[in-house]
Amino acid sequence: MVQLGSLPATDAQSERRLTLERKLAKDIQEVELLEQSLTRTNNVSERMEDMLASFDVRLAKLEKSILPIHKSTSKLTKLYDNINTSLQGIQKIISHFDLASQEYGVISKGPLEYDVVPYIKSIQKLKGGLDILSQTKVKSVERAVTALRELAQQGITNLDNLFQKWVAAVSTILDHTNPGISEEHLQKLHTLSSELAAISQAELGLVTQYVKIFSDIRSSYLQKSMQPLATASNTPDKKLTVYQKGSGAYITYFRCLLKVMKAERDAVTRLFPKAQAPKIFQTVITPMVDTFIDSGESMMARLKRCIQKSEFQDIFLLLDLVETMTLLRKEYDGLLAYAGSKGSEIAELLICAKTVVVVFFEEFKETIKGDPSKQPALSPDGTVHELTSRMLNILKRLLEHSSTIDSLLEEALSKSFVDYAVEIFEALAQSLETRSKGYKQKGGALAAIFLLNNYHYIAKNLKNSKLSEVVGPDVEAKFEKLVSLKKDAYRDSWKACIECLMDNIVIQGGQIQKNLSKSQRETIKEKFKGFNTELEEAYKTQKFYAVPDLELRAQLIKDIKAVILPFYGRFLEKYEHSEFSKNPDKYIKYDKFQLEQLIDKFFDASA
Repeated sequence: MVQLGSLPATDAQSERRLTLERKLAKDIQEVELLEQSLTRTNNVSERMEDMLASFDVRLAKLEKSILPIHKSTSKLTKLYDNINTSLQGIQKIISHFDLASQEYGVISKGPLEYDVVPYIKSIQKLKGGLDILSQTKVKSVERAVTALRELAQQGITNLDNLFQKWVAAVSTILDHTNPGISEEHLQKLHTLSSELAAISQAELGLVTQYVKIFSDIRSSYLQKSMQPLATASNTPDKKLTVYQKGSGAYITYFRCLLKVMKAERDAVTRLFPKAQAPKIFQTVITPMVDTFIDSGESMMARLKRCIQKSEFQDIFLLLDLVETMTLLRKEYDGLLAYAGSKGSEIAELLICAKTVVVVFFEEFKETIKGDPSKQPALSPDGTVHELTSRMLNILKRLLEHSSTIDSLLEEALSKSFVDYAVEIFEALAQSLETRSKGYKQKGGALAAIFLLNNYHYIAKNLKNSKLSEVVGPDVEAKFEKLVSLKKDAYRDSWKACIECLMDNIVIQGGQIQKNLSKSQRETIKEKFKGFNTELEEAYKTQKFYAVPDLELRAQLIKDIKAVILPFYGRFLEKYEHSEFSKNPDKYIKYDKFQLEQLIDKFFDASA
């Protein structure tokens, strides 16, 4: 070891060296102490190890001695717990043996209407006891179980009877305008139905009939409430000659049916669990809806038969029904879906109504085009045909339902109401032409008057109604042209008269010859005679011809005068002063004024 003191140093270095020597000496001392402590610790550890090994041996011996005692103690503890649990269970079972006799007084008296809670609690106790005893497999509890079940069921039956009484109380007044159950009664019924649903338990033999009670009473009540509407819907109103929109009894019936269904659904969803409510609602409404469907199908069948017999007066009721059902179906779509199959049947009835409407459109057109021999006979006076007036009246009234008709025709026949109306007018014109051939009078005057009356009637109605806006100007122009053509045809019927006034006797010097030959005199006599005969025959028949339209009548008379008077005037002026006869008054029956007066009496049966 190198001695620090042997090194040369300054005073400061000497001081530092001394300090380090002292610190080193101290550290050496501490190391020596640690070595001594470690030695002692090792000695203690060795002794502890020996002691633990000895303790482990002794503990193993103790465990071997105590383990049998521990096992015996555990068995005794478990046995005690089992005995205690059994005693508690037996005590609990025993406590329910007399429950039936304890609650008998409450149950036998029945529930108080103003406070059913105590009665319900009594049944709940019985149910609880029954639940406990039913799980016991001891034969001695069977009599107690039977007593509890019978008493609890009696209590439930009494509650069912009370529920029945309350439901019947709100189902007595037959009023389809206000069929719902009031909030006050709904609340009472809801409380009772909820308790009955909770108390009843089929596994325990506890059964409530409150669902069936409600369904039976309400279904019967609703059907009776709606029966007057069902009866009215199948009894046509004979006093009503023209159907007024919205006045159909079946439409009122349908509106009320939906209102009743909605009120009943609201009641059912309040009184019964959500899962059960739809089925109960459908059960309740089934008789009522079945009657409605039967009435509707009966009405549809009747209307279809009428249409097939060309009796179209009820088509407006049917169109009104289709419109109303379509709108209400959209409004009550959720309600009808909730009604299940019954809602589907109502929707199918609407489809049936639409089908009958389409049948009408087809039959109406076929009626116009049909065999004249199967239609009303032609009037002997040539007036407007019934078919024409009916067709126009129907078409004008159909305008009130144009949008509905457009939809139906587009769906069924791929055409619009405009297309259909044009086809009807074309068919009518062809039909009138065919029918006019039924007039066999000489000269065709009556046939011309018949067609003229009908075409003028159609043209005038087109002009004075919204039909012209529907079919367009072409159809109106067509019938105006037909009117003009038939005027010409009527004027042609006077050809025989005019021909009698035509002659080829030559006038010399501006005056007729005084010395007429015998053949000339005979010719003049025959012409006057022929004219008189034709004129009188025309008057005799045509004064009974009908021209209902005063404007048309005046125009026709004016046309007759324009044709006859000039010819007759010239003929009369030419021969009235000639010596064609010794008795000219025999042949000259009319002067111009008298002839004009006679023509004024045409188409006037009273003249």
